[in-house]
Amino acid sequence: MILYVSSTIGGSIENSRKAIVRFEFDAKFMTLENTELELTIFSHYYPPALGLYDSKEKVVINDSLIELSVDIAQDISLVKFRILEEGVPILETMLEKVYLIEPGDTLCWQVGNSIKIKGVDNNKNFIRKLVDDRNNVRQDGWFNYYIWKNRMPDYFAVLKDYFDSRRESSLMYVDKLMKTYPISEAAYDYIRDECIFESPKMMISHLVQTTKSNTIYYKEILPFALEELKKIKVSNESKIGISYMYDFYLMTLYSAEITIKQRTQEPSRINTHHLDILIEKVLNDAPKGITKERLLTYFFSKYKTNALDDRLALEIAMENIKDEKLRKQLSSIKSSRYFAAPIHPFRFEDINGKIFKPESFKGKTVILDFWFKGCHSCALLHEKLENLQREISDPNILFVTVNVDMKRNKWLEGMDSGKYTSSNGINLRVLENDRDFLEKYEFYAYPQLLVIDTQGKLISTEIPKLEDEQSKKKFMELMTN
Repeated sequence: MILYVSSTIGGSIENSRKAIVRFEFDAKFMTLENTELELTIFSHYYPPALGLYDSKEKVVINDSLIELSVDIAQDISLVKFRILEEGVPILETMLEKVYLIEPGDTLCWQVGNSIKIKGVDNNKNFIRKLVDDRNNVRQDGWFNYYIWKNRMPDYFAVLKDYFDSRRESSLMYVDKLMKTYPISEAAYDYIRDECIFESPKMMISHLVQTTKSNTIYYKEILPFALEELKKIKVSNESKIGISYMYDFYLMTLYSAEITIKQRTQEPSRINTHHLDILIEKVLNDAPKGITKERLLTYFFSKYKTNALDDRLALEIAMENIKDEKLRKQLSSIKSSRYFAAPIHPFRFEDINGKIFKPESFKGKTVILDFWFKGCHSCALLHEKLENLQREISDPNILFVTVNVDMKRNKWLEGMDSGKYTSSNGINLRVLENDRDFLEKYEFYAYPQLLVIDTQGKLISTEIPKLEDEQSKKKFMELMTN
């Protein structure tokens, strides 16, 4: 038996802008209760901006075979899905993992302990998987030899050669796979574009990662990193910049320039991005048209409370965006972050299982500090917040830590370490089936801060990160105004 669901009203699958997605579920899913398939279609895709979908729906899994008819807005769109049990994800693709879908496709997946790609129309996604699997074999450990020998020019030369060869090897591999797994010209161009921009994005991320103050060679690498970053350029080619990886590359590049500059000036500081500077950079440097508009939107989803000066930057961004969907995304951010918007409902628990809701803190100003075990920046920020709490010593201002790990034992281990919480403080965690609060504020990277006023309204997400006396002063003004 097939459960067939149409995600549109009217029309038929013969329509040139429609496609079918099919899911074959293993028998174990028939024994589970309250399980759902969540399917999302994107034209614009950036992981922290998951609200930018074309359509989203949930279907109860009560049959081993489910088919859905979906509208496809452009020649290549993107599809993401996950399996939920009582609202909690039990099987989902990685955050950055999406599948390509074209009008007229019939895409099929077999869903068991893992997800298997099936069907001729899924050749494009099978090729992408094979390329990803091949690239996930790391071969860059030997680069450190040149650091040991204090040969930094050689280190950066072989680093560039490695990522350049990685790109060219991926492109040749795609051409080889095409002979066995034929795909459309549009899909071929899209996959090539992903290969072209994935390698420089990875090299930029490598530079950012190796300049962190807790990495072993950051002192040797940091003096050269900014100059090397300027050398990472992608030559213009026909049909270039058509994949979402192009946006990833530009986002990573623009962010890295600011991050590495900050670390050069003060290696141990917590990264803080000034969104007005980032937005100005996008306006000046990014390609014109929809790419520029996407980047203007994505930065507000990327940094959230890790950025300053975002209120002014948001107004500037909205003045330069014409696309209706992107404007709607920014309008939603504006209404939820500013103008004393009521805090989104939440249910956090303490170690004894007591549930805390917004009304639990009524009459108090509350700083919510979101963290996960293993987050170095989270530990640094908590230390600064602890010092500030001792200075303030005001019973009407509460500092509350909120853990976002999926597993309770991770939270307990994090508390035991003493890096993220205070033994005499209020330490809470997000419940497994109440994570829509994190989605509402698009929290996908940490640490994050939210400040709630005495009436349960959001004061701001534009929160200084206590790097110096000036930012500390701004933080205090925010608490008392």
